[in-house]
Amino acid sequence: MARCAWCFTFGDSQGDPVLAASAGVELLQSGVVAIIGPQTSQEAGFVAQLCDASQVPMLSFSATDPLLSFHRFPYFIRLPHSDAVQMKAIAAVVQQYGWRQVVAIYVDNDYGTGVLSPLSNALLTCRLPDFV
Repeated sequence: MARCAWCFTFGDSQGDPVLAASAGVELLQSGVVAIIGPQTSQEAGFVAQLCDASQVPMLSFSATDPLLSFHRFPYFIRLPHSDAVQMKAIAAVVQQYGWRQVVAIYVDNDYGTGVLSPLSNALLTCRLPDFV
């Protein structure tokens, strides 16, 4: 790695966990001191395992899967709140406004379907009768 005050390397994983893991391996082999990203929770899961094995911190600005935790991955640092925390906030808004029915519109992928269970649990906690 070149000697400089700040060195940044950018790459595009194209949302592919295998490409993200491959980039993670290359970065770790080059001697990086930290990794920022990747974008999705699925990609972050692969790279977090690599970072933990190498004892290199990984900062995630967007991974929200609750399974990506400091307890499971000590070198993983999550910047946003987990899906579960975000869904509790949504349920609190629903409860505050007294809405009796809500509809979840989601993308049919790992992220979209991954938030349904935490959202359903949060809404059940606030006793919302109808969740579609």
